[in-house]
Amino acid sequence: MRPFAEDTKYFEPSSKDFMVNYRVADLEALVAELKMEGVAVVPLSH
Repeated sequence: MRPFAEDTKYFEPSSKDFMVNYRVADLEALVAELKMEGVAVVPLSH
């Protein structure tokens, strides 16, 4: 059994069919550091 339907949009904008979730102590600091290193951070849309 798959946790998501074949036509799910949950992973968009990625074209991959998986993701890795990490737990961090200070998410805001991590995002700031990633941005300083040039990583494109995609904001959540609710």
